[in-house]
Amino acid sequence: MKNLVILLFASLIFLSCNNSIDTADELIEAHLEALGGYEAYKAIHTLTFFMTYEEGNYKSLHRFDRKRPNFIRITTNYDEEKGTFGYCEGFDGAAWEYSSKIPVRVVGEPARALKNASTFEKAYIDYKVKGYSATFKGITTIKGYEVYHLELRKPDGWVGNYFFDVETLMESISIGNAPYHGEGKTIEIFERRYDYRPVAGIMMSFKSQDRSGDKILSENEIHRIEANLDVPQDWFSPPLSQEQEMFKNLRETILDTDIEKLNSLYGDYKDFSEGQFQKKLAAEVNTFGYELISYERFEDAIEVFKMGTVQFPSDSNLFDSLGETYLAIGDTVNARINYAKSVALNPNNKHGIKVLNSINKK
Repeated sequence: MKNLVILLFASLIFLSCNNSIDTADELIEAHLEALGGYEAYKAIHTLTFFMTYEEGNYKSLHRFDRKRPNFIRITTNYDEEKGTFGYCEGFDGAAWEYSSKIPVRVVGEPARALKNASTFEKAYIDYKVKGYSATFKGITTIKGYEVYHLELRKPDGWVGNYFFDVETLMESISIGNAPYHGEGKTIEIFERRYDYRPVAGIMMSFKSQDRSGDKILSENEIHRIEANLDVPQDWFSPPLSQEQEMFKNLRETILDTDIEKLNSLYGDYKDFSEGQFQKKLAAEVNTFGYELISYERFEDAIEVFKMGTVQFPSDSNLFDSLGETYLAIGDTVNARINYAKSVALNPNNKHGIKVLNSINKK
């Protein structure tokens, strides 16, 4: 009974302290203190996360790097031992993506999403120095979570909303409307962050989940966070394409006076460059088809994918996408035809083989 009274008394004191928050400055100060302190927060210059990312049936190891003031790189299918990866994107002053060993500077919503994500420091930290205004909106309940609500405004009219758990004072949830992956139609995304642990003296979330309505969009589980690594600046810029690597090798070979190799190396480079250009065009057609799908324009997406398969008849991925879209509208006949073509072009298309077997069993 004595222990119960002590716990109850401690809880009342804690609630009393938290309920004393009446202003934006008091909330930010309390949050920073719970986080580990302003000085410890400012002492962190780089953060590198190693995490498992899940989205539907897709699951892979990601590496996520941040560096003050606004550099970011997201690397998927990352093999830490070999240093290899599948896809990456980032911001080094401008947004970029690197897919199929081709670096591309991006614009529009994907670029804005990367730029917004690149800011290392939360906007409410030193908000007055940045020329922002902050308003404490009180305590509210969002999707069952009781939180303090902080509203931030920039001179250009931008408004940001931040929510802090009333018990832990961690920024436990966020909610907003945005195109998922920076493309397609705008949806409401609710993010929950939890499992906070200390890293370099600062509490950081090791698990998070994104939802839209009742649907889970993605989940992250962080295995390790490293602070203040000496991450090279060029890590935040797009890697060289295979084409650029080939020309770099050609250039260095000729500079070393091995001019006899000029014609041979240049011939290989030219053939490869033309092939890469075709792959880039096919990838852009494929991306556009999926953008139409995000707007539920399935028939239009089918026409785009069909055009792509005519222009690039050896591209397995376009036939796979076409089959997937037919399947989405219930046309199993055309789905089977196009999945079969995709698998014939790429026998290693495990997903296509799985779907094709499923269709054939019906």
